[in-house]
Amino acid sequence: MTIAVINAFTFKLGSVGVTYLVVAGGGGGSQGGGGGGAGGYITGTTTLDTSSTYTITIGTGGAGSSNTSTNSVRGDSGANSVVTGTGVSLTAVGGGGGGGLLFAPFNGGSGGGAGWRNIAGTSLGGTGFAGQGFGGGSVGFTAGSGFSSGGGGGGAFEAGLNSSGTNFYDPGDGGRGILNNITGTSIRYGGGGGGGESGSSSSTLNGRGGAGLADFGGGGNGAYFSGVTTIQATPGTNGFGGGGGAGSGVANFGA
Repeated sequence: MTIAVINAFTFKLGSVGVTYLVVAGGGGGSQGGGGGGAGGYITGTTTLDTSSTYTITIGTGGAGSSNTSTNSVRGDSGANSVVTGTGVSLTAVGGGGGGGLLFAPFNGGSGGGAGWRNIAGTSLGGTGFAGQGFGGGSVGFTAGSGFSSGGGGGGAFEAGLNSSGTNFYDPGDGGRGILNNITGTSIRYGGGGGGGESGSSSSTLNGRGGAGLADFGGGGNGAYFSGVTTIQATPGTNGFGGGGGAGSGVANFGA
């Protein structure tokens, strides 16, 4: 999660105008394929009373699921980030946890990606909170052996990508975060976590967090099979509100 307040200026006695950025904790990726959704992203201007106390609650990232369940349970959603005080009430909604095998992802600031399927049909990604983020990627499965791969978690700038390719074996990337220069440097916040490759499919692609670049919002990469071994998922980058990548037997946290 990230919160920053800069460019303060006094425009009447006892008050100060500020520009703010508040990002909630990202959702955890699922061992069952769904990438975690980014934490909700809000920015704007407001007025603070200099004689008042303001409470800031920093939302933590959600825990990733483990392989303790035969159904590959969902990742946990991230926690809200909240600022309250005289004349101010701001809430960024925590990112949705990624979905597991036939377990629906959670809605959130940005929605979690859908998990693996091994029967014909479609699993939808979680939805994003209006004005704060986008939905997670969906997953389909038609026929054949093994499992589909997972959908990417939604980002603050765009939705997570769906699984794709032959029988949806290729996992979806996480959605990109939004560029913001509140710190003086243009940085993306709120990237979704990448979907996880199932390991039983023919794909050797990974679901890339925040659409695959380290500066695209802090989302973690999903797990995939390199052709030799399983490359495990990565957590979201701390301080950016990114979702955790979807794993294969390990827990991966949002940030």
